Amino acid sequence: MRRYCRLFEATLSSGNQDKACLCGMIGAELASLNHPAVEQVREFSQNSEERISTILMEGRQTGDFRFVGEVTALAALIFAALQGGLLLSRVRGGAQKLHREIEQLITLVKTEYFFARQTSR
Repeated sequence: MRRYCRLFEATLSSGNQDKACLCGMIGAELASLNHPAVEQVREFSQNSEERISTILMEGRQTGDFRFVGEVTALAALIFAALQGGLLLSRVRGGAQKLHREIEQLITLVKTEYFFARQTSR
């Protein structure tokens, strides 16, 4: 999971710490676009969530991740958090802020208590 998340950190860290993921940037305006790239953005998003799902399932099988709940929903949440975190870190905090958020995200995925408590409500 950490290696996957580092891709987002590397994107932000390059240059003047002002880069963003093209998927997130175009995705924000997807409804207003009528362009062939729209389908590619959708595919990228779906492939990313599938990759995160695979990472989560593997981590759950090895015991590294102890989250409770649906893998695909958590994968979508993580992808959204990474995309949003990347964009907001450009506004304030830069790469260090994104790094702290990613470390917190990984801690939550490893912690059964957090997700068990959330799903029991």
